[in-house]
Amino acid sequence: WEVEGERVKSDLLELGDALVGFAEDVLLQQHELMVHERETAESARGTHEEKENEWELEREQEREGERETDMQWLEEEKARQRKEDARTSELEAERAQEIEEENARAALQCEEREKERERERERREA
Repeated sequence: WEVEGERVKSDLLELGDALVGFAEDVLLQQHELMVHERETAESARGTHEEKENEWELEREQEREGERETDMQWLEEEKARQRKEDARTSELEAERAQEIEEENARAALQCEEREKERERERERREA
């Protein structure tokens, strides 16, 4: 059980890391696509240089806000993953404790059966 629990824990940690990496890649691609779409739309309008400068400033402010939002989401996702990992570890520890208790009970039962057999053998010999 312990080996299986460690394997499951390892698999869950790898899966969590892959999920966070995938989410980071998706967010970066979304961000780059939005920037590209905005730049393409603005170029098509043929705006004046002053207006473009204003829009660039606005875009930069939006991007900064998006980056902050994205980073906040990532931090929340990482915190959720850590919480899930902690819960998984807790469940594994509980299961290990249950197995230890089951093994202890089984050992006691074996000892009692052995004592009973010994007493039975002594009675037969007597």
